[in-house]
Amino acid sequence: MEDKITCPRCGFEQPDTQVCIKCRINIPRYIELQKQRTAFPGEKAQRVRPGQDKRQGARPLPEDTGGPASESDRPEREMPRTPKPPGSWQKRTEGSETSGKLTGIGNLFEKTWDIFKRRIGTLIALYLLTIALVLIPVGIFVLIAYLISLAFQGSTEALIVAGSVIGALAGIIAGCWGFGAFFCAVADEGLGIKDAFDKGGQKIWAFIWLFSLLGYIVPGGFLLFFIPGILFMVWFAFAVFILPNEDEKGMNAVLKSKEYVKGYWFDVFGRLFIIWLASIGVGMIPFIGMILSIMFVPFEMIFVYLVYEDLRSVKGDVAYPSSTGEKVKWIGIATLGYIIVPIIIVASLGIAFMHSLTVLKETILY
Repeated sequence: MEDKITCPRCGFEQPDTQVCIKCRINIPRYIELQKQRTAFPGEKAQRVRPGQDKRQGARPLPEDTGGPASESDRPEREMPRTPKPPGSWQKRTEGSETSGKLTGIGNLFEKTWDIFKRRIGTLIALYLLTIALVLIPVGIFVLIAYLISLAFQGSTEALIVAGSVIGALAGIIAGCWGFGAFFCAVADEGLGIKDAFDKGGQKIWAFIWLFSLLGYIVPGGFLLFFIPGILFMVWFAFAVFILPNEDEKGMNAVLKSKEYVKGYWFDVFGRLFIIWLASIGVGMIPFIGMILSIMFVPFEMIFVYLVYEDLRSVKGDVAYPSSTGEKVKWIGIATLGYIIVPIIIVASLGIAFMHSLTVLKETILY
């Protein structure tokens, strides 16, 4: 009979695997993190769920020995769950928020490197294929437009422009498929290239919508005098992993990412800032910087994913506001950036123009 284990996070019974089939956590890593956050010098072994002893050594539970439960044997009191109005909050699954600290930056780099060594071939291949998926359609449609223009003299420019637009749209769609496959592979070590593209293809329109939202909201925040853009980048950094991992789509993934970061913004910002600086530094290396940058992208994404996984292990499956008003609010804030900047530019040009007229008038009069 096949051995079964119970996931220590969601309680799902499954074959003996490292990654939970239901909640997608890495079971040995989750247990290790929980031990680090709950263990104190001299404290007795922590109580575990049935089946968890397959992953870590655990003494028999009090009910198994027939003895009364001591104070140290009692499970931690679960946090009460606040009732939520229907439709305003997403359903919260098992897992309670704790006050634990995130994994140290040094340990994050070490774990990132361990995964990177195992996955380097698959992830770099996916990244390069994604770049090709973006560029090839553009080249094909421009070439087709040029060949057609040879038969219709005088319309070369119009046909090439049309071919470029169609090719760009095709490239964007294909690129979203590729990046979706790439993020799926980062989030699931069990996916090869083909499986990643299959999973990315199943969620291609969800990825297109999510990338469109992020591509609109984050730049809009930067247009609002830069600082909101930094806030948005940190809050919404994990949406691309929430989609394949938790099947949350669109603004739900964006808002859930913000809720994971809540209470840990500076911790998350510090970790992301360091990996972003490292990425810039690698790209600035003379001669081989471009090649190293291509290789560094998978490393960077693994690092970001581990921060997300760390937040999930600390906070559990968080509840988040998902009302229509909440979703529209963030799109509206980003829209302000796109409106304010043109107004400032027009106002500045108007002031400069009026000043020039005043100077010209004074010159003529005097």
